[in-house]
Amino acid sequence: AIVKSPTGSMPSEGIWASTFNREILEKIGDAIAEDAHLNDIQSMWAPGINLHRAPFVGRTNEYFSEDPFLTGVSAECEVIGMQKKGIIAHLKHFAFNDEETDRNGISIWLNEQEARELLLYPFERAVYKGQAHAIMSSFNRIGPIWAGADKDAQISVLRDEWGFEGFLLTDMAEGNGKQYMTYQDGIIGGTNIFLGNGGEKFLDDWKDNAAYANAVRDSAHRIAYNILNYSAAMDGIAGKVQYVAPWWQNLLTGVSIGTGVIAFIALGLSLASLFLTLKKKS
Repeated sequence: AIVKSPTGSMPSEGIWASTFNREILEKIGDAIAEDAHLNDIQSMWAPGINLHRAPFVGRTNEYFSEDPFLTGVSAECEVIGMQKKGIIAHLKHFAFNDEETDRNGISIWLNEQEARELLLYPFERAVYKGQAHAIMSSFNRIGPIWAGADKDAQISVLRDEWGFEGFLLTDMAEGNGKQYMTYQDGIIGGTNIFLGNGGEKFLDDWKDNAAYANAVRDSAHRIAYNILNYSAAMDGIAGKVQYVAPWWQNLLTGVSIGTGVIAFIALGLSLASLFLTLKKKS
């Protein structure tokens, strides 16, 4: 997005979290939303809610804490502040984004206890309590599977267990698409938007695949639903909905009208014939 107006400058998330103050954290989300409005932005790729794994990890300044509960509560409050003003928050990076160096395609191995009690908890809290409407996935793999194509994480846990109704966006897929962040894996695995240049013919290879077509349709529905219901992008729009009938419905309407006209003419001729018959008899 092009910054059109001066924006506020704030300390890092770790300093916000160290206040242990829900009201302040929600006001920060509110202030971020105001900056977004000034620059005609309706969604932001924030907050970052991976955990501090080491003091000097590349994105430590963008994450709240090494503690999952503090991270989850902080994210919850910021998301509420942002989304109250129609700025859709994209929680990131889902999931297990342990490091910044050489993170593209790196495999992260962990057990379920660590996943649920530590690394997933902030996301669960921000989804369940904060009602976040969007999530950005990560570059890494979960075991051997790219996070943006992992059905267990993106569908079974996120949607089925936590009730997430928003949409899933990849991290920058432009340079990685041919390597491992692929359309066929991502869309089927629960991803809804690929971050990149895109193109009108990018999905042509799967246009005859019913399962893939259904997944694309589901993605379009999720994106439209969240933007129409929760985004400031709809501010000032009167809400008038114009219905566009498909060709077959127009054809059926035409046939019905034609049949009705023929029936009306036939009825008229029948009544005229009956009238003439009665007149002759009289």
